[in-house]
Amino acid sequence: MDIALDAGFPKSTFKNNTTGATITSPSFTVGGDTRTLVCVYTEYTSGNDPWPVSCAWVGGTPAAATAWVLRAWNAIDNGTDPNPNPTYSFTGDSTSGVDQEETGGRHHTARIWTSTWSGTPASASVVCTRTGTDNNTGSVNIYSFEGALTTFGKAGQHHSSSLEITNHTPGTIELPITADATGSVIVGGLYWGNAVGAATANGVTTIDYQNNDGGAEGVTAAFRLTGTTTAGTQYTVGATDSGWSWGVVAIEVLRDPYVGYGTAYDHSGVKPYSSLWRPARA
Repeated sequence: MDIALDAGFPKSTFKNNTTGATITSPSFTVGGDTRTLVCVYTEYTSGNDPWPVSCAWVGGTPAAATAWVLRAWNAIDNGTDPNPNPTYSFTGDSTSGVDQEETGGRHHTARIWTSTWSGTPASASVVCTRTGTDNNTGSVNIYSFEGALTTFGKAGQHHSSSLEITNHTPGTIELPITADATGSVIVGGLYWGNAVGAATANGVTTIDYQNNDGGAEGVTAAFRLTGTTTAGTQYTVGATDSGWSWGVVAIEVLRDPYVGYGTAYDHSGVKPYSSLWRPARA
């Protein structure tokens, strides 16, 4: 079967220029069998708080779930820029990020965590907690996929450079990702600081959720690749808005080629499509 986004997802919530350290997702019910879950967090902060953010299940990790694992992130802050080249890519099992200087001390971030659910359907919610409590404009978006592996393909990030920030260059955010596999879904998040109005997706991107603070502070959005991937093909996902301080993260959610063909197979520790990659028989 093809990978499928469960009905009613993503479950999204938005915090509008509000003081506080947490953003909590709406309550959601995870379906039966195994589900692969993705949490997309995007934030524009008008103050000087540091940007580290954690993601956890409200009330503790359910017995049927795994703890959330950070897969991809970026950040813009007023610290040192250790990497003048803001574009890079890494596998979904890596945890990496890069700081980017912005004069004026605003802090923005985009992050992706993943989890899995195997067991009886149940209601749950997720909370993302920031280090500080300055006003922030941000969103939490929970995706639930059926027919997906619990390992991941490509992931990447990109954000505006110091020169683009200094020159207030309007933000067309695009991230090229070359798919590891056929039938995958690419999921990600976008943010713009100093933006007004709705974002416009490019031709291969579907925006699932977006919101802003109603002024000129920031816009956040969650998106998917329109359709699914072909292995080895590069897809440039992204969108455009008026903001000049922006970033994007994305991850490739891999289709499980053996869902629907017998008893579920334990793929842990086995590289996809290797000689050990075999389905169990019903």
